[in-house]
Amino acid sequence: QLAARARSYLLDVFSASDEEGKLLAIAHLRGNISDGVITLAQTQVIWEGLRDLSKRNIRCVTLQDQGDDPAIPAVCVDLEAGGYLATRHLIACGYRKIAYIGAQLNFPLRPRERMHGYHRALREANLPICPEWQIEASKNSLTGGAEAMEALLDRAGPRPDAVFVFNDLMAVGVLHALRGRGLVVPKDMAVIGFDGIA
Repeated sequence: QLAARARSYLLDVFSASDEEGKLLAIAHLRGNISDGVITLAQTQVIWEGLRDLSKRNIRCVTLQDQGDDPAIPAVCVDLEAGGYLATRHLIACGYRKIAYIGAQLNFPLRPRERMHGYHRALREANLPICPEWQIEASKNSLTGGAEAMEALLDRAGPRPDAVFVFNDLMAVGVLHALRGRGLVVPKDMAVIGFDGIA
């Protein structure tokens, strides 16, 4: 807001946490009430709405969601590097059996960058990539993280000694599941999340 105000722009904030809300905001913006829009664009339907705005000379920028339209730039975090660094940290701490809990199903337009970084770190350390230790959570939430951890713990065979989790919100769910099983972090299993929430 301060940067916009310093350049004599007004910033309107639309609260839209789901696809329906974002589509309503996009429809509102078609009335040329704004010069531009900054948003997450996690689904193809939202991308189509942004393309329409762009054709109407309303500048669009997405956060983290890269589409195939060069007229709509994206500001992104290097998720692959983040997955790599998180996994490398676990390896540097001495862990060798590292699992991954993802939420890729919730972000269909994004490639599996975090997982690619996780795989790269394991390969560089000559550690096995175990498909049975890679769980896709059904929800990007505390519950999703907890359910994925429960599924990982219920699998037969050797148990991992550490887990890299898609984001910090899900990592808190993982911590709850471990505590519910009487497991101590990091003695029984180390946990690292991605994002940086409070």
